[in-house]
Order: sequence, then structure tokens, then C-alpha cells
Amino acid sequence: MKQVISFSILFLSILNYAHTQEKSFFSLSAKGGTGYTLEDGYVLAGGKVDYFKQGYTYGFSVEGGFNLNIFGPHRDYTLVGVHLGKYKFIHPKWRYAFQGGMGYRWGQRDTEEVIEKNSSGLLGGLTYDYKSESYSDAGFILQTGIRYLPTKFLGIGLDLQANLFLEEPMISPSIVIEVGRLR
Repeated sequence: MKQVISFSILFLSILNYAHTQEKSFFSLSAKGGTGYTLEDGYVLAGGKVDYFKQGYTYGFSVEGGFNLNIFGPHRDYTLVGVHLGKYKFIHPKWRYAFQGGMGYRWGQRDTEEVIEKNSSGLLGGLTYDYKSESYSDAGFILQTGIRYLPTKFLGIGLDLQANLFLEEPMISPSIVIEVGRLR
């Protein structure tokens, strides 16, 4: 929890600095997609707040996901991050952005250790489960995306994000819906 508060304070400080400049706009985004590591595939969903000012973008994101390994060990995560980057309008209704930042990830994962359980089901007997443990790590986040802005307050687009963590780095494409003052 202390990490989330620290990230929030850092993000608000960046926004305060950026707000002293000229023309600006902001967005709230929701995203859904998949993530891929060397071992697993994930389903993920998240949200992001972005502030845009004179070609620069400042962001704070939260995302969560779980792996798609149905019969093997289970793993889930929550990720918070702060981002700084550049954006450019390549057409009045198309915006491209690239961001980099820091992230903190935590979650639960099953180990390879199997635990026997007594089943109270219809047939009874033994069932098996994996032993679970908590984990956390910090790393770098790189993200690029393109948005189609059909109106001044709505955007639809695609993102590609790389979470560069020491343990289980991930790449994740996602579909994004964005609302706010976008141009």
C-alpha cells in the first residue's frame, strides 16, 4: 500500500509541474487484452489517467491479470505504474504516443509443491492443489499506442506494453477506450 501512495504522490507532483505550462488535455482509459511471458499467457484489464501537455504525456496506471494455465499452477498480479512520454498528432483525428516509466507488481502464485486435500464432494476422496505464495517486484514499463479520436472526448485504439521485470517479463497488446478532453 505504501508503494501505491508513493506512486500517487509522484504522479500528482508531475501533474502539478505540467499544469503550470500552456495548452493541455487529459484522458481516462480502460483497457483489456492479453499478456505473454516465456511460460504463460495472461488475461488482463486495467485503467490509466493521462495528462498531455506540449507534446509530453504523464500517466498513472493500474492493471490486473491472471494466467491462462487451467490445469497447472495459477498466478495473478496487480501492477501500478507511473509513465512519462511523448505524443504526436499524425492527423487531426489520430494520435501516437510512446511512454516509459516505473512499475511495481505484486500478486499470488502457486508453487510446484502439491498439497493433498480431503474432498467433501459427492464422491469424497482426495483432491490436489498447489501451495500458494505471495510475490512482488519492481521494474520498467515501456508502452506505445495509437488512438483514433472520432470526437474531442472519445478515443479508441491499440496499445503495446512491455513490462520489464527481473522475474517473468511480459509483453501485452490491448484494446483501449479513452474518454476526456483529447484534443
